[in-house]
Amino acid sequence: MLGWTPDEELLVMAEDGTYRMYNLSAASAGIHSNTRSGDATTLIPSASLIAGEYRQYSLGSEVADVGVVSGQVHDEGLVVLTGSLTYLHVKGWTGGRPSALCATGMNVLPHSWTVVSPERSSSRHVEVLASVGETILSIDDMYCIDQSIADTDIRAVEGNHDGSLPSEVEWVGDQAIAMKWDDGRVFVMGPRGEGLSYLYSPAPVLVGEIDGLRIISTETCEFIEKVADATLAVFSPGSTHKAAVLLQALENFEQGSPRANEGIRNIKPDLASAVDVCIEAAGLEPDPVWQKKLLRVSRRWTIGACGIIPLTIDLGEL
Repeated sequence: MLGWTPDEELLVMAEDGTYRMYNLSAASAGIHSNTRSGDATTLIPSASLIAGEYRQYSLGSEVADVGVVSGQVHDEGLVVLTGSLTYLHVKGWTGGRPSALCATGMNVLPHSWTVVSPERSSSRHVEVLASVGETILSIDDMYCIDQSIADTDIRAVEGNHDGSLPSEVEWVGDQAIAMKWDDGRVFVMGPRGEGLSYLYSPAPVLVGEIDGLRIISTETCEFIEKVADATLAVFSPGSTHKAAVLLQALENFEQGSPRANEGIRNIKPDLASAVDVCIEAAGLEPDPVWQKKLLRVSRRWTIGACGIIPLTIDLGEL
């Protein structure tokens, strides 16, 4: 099991429930490492600069006997599924005592499962959603609730994947989910059922982030995130947003077309907000060509003859 904490420490867990918290930011300094096992604490030097500083903890002898099947990190701790099909929650990053979530009655491994952090759960406690058989179980420290979806039309989600259940499900930010199959297929589904399909060989690793999804394959590391509202306003095909009109006005101006002034007159009451959207879109745009064009839009109509307050940033030679 691998995972990142909110403080960007790397958590590495072995099958016997022993796990280390690596502070990679200290690696280059060659800092000595505090290693803790049970109640004993020992100071040892870092094995290498790559290893960095780490703290070592254990989930206990009972977990070591049955083993750890899988685990996931959330903002306030980690949850593991043991070989006895029990979910354990460890709060915090200081080797706290694991507490068992409610018994599930599972006799087979779930197809996939994910953690709902306390700030997102209805109970304000950590919850686990597990795909078991033809239903989904909602599990917290007190209850295990069958969501009773066996009779619903979930095949609409799985139709493009031959009805087989995914081997992994991850959040893409907070408005979409990604499903992975063992044969390398990845399907990202939006809030209205629309989606994108990807194919990798072999199957990649999915890492959910607070603002998107990281897909790590043998050849690439890709990041999927929701397209920002400012980008949609400017670049959506057929957009009538004031920022899109402003960008079109710049293109007309650079071509010497009189339609540039017409476009500006049409949006003059909202010109300031349109400039703000273009600046925001420029900050989100990865292509330098479009970055410069959007900043030229802002500079042209901010310090032009339209009476807008001049920008206070140095745009340089665009």
